[in-house]
Amino acid sequence: MEAVAKTLRRVAEGKAAAQAEAAEWKRKYELEMASKEHKHYNVIKGLFYTTRACALLFLSSSYRMRSAVSFFSLENTMEL
Repeated sequence: MEAVAKTLRRVAEGKAAAQAEAAEWKRKYELEMASKEHKHYNVIKGLFYTTRACALLFLSSSYRMRSAVSFFSLENTMEL
């Protein structure tokens, strides 16, 4: 009977160790997935803000160019 009890105890300990290891791997996997999702979000957010900044820069520079063209056009008509 002692041999059976010893074997059952070893099986129970092995099962507990396997469950603990599985839980650890699951935790690592979920942590990695969350990290990848966070990085992906930051890349998308960065692209959005970079694109938005470029668009605003383009619009402001084209506005300045239009203003300068308008100014020089008015200056040339005043000389006539």
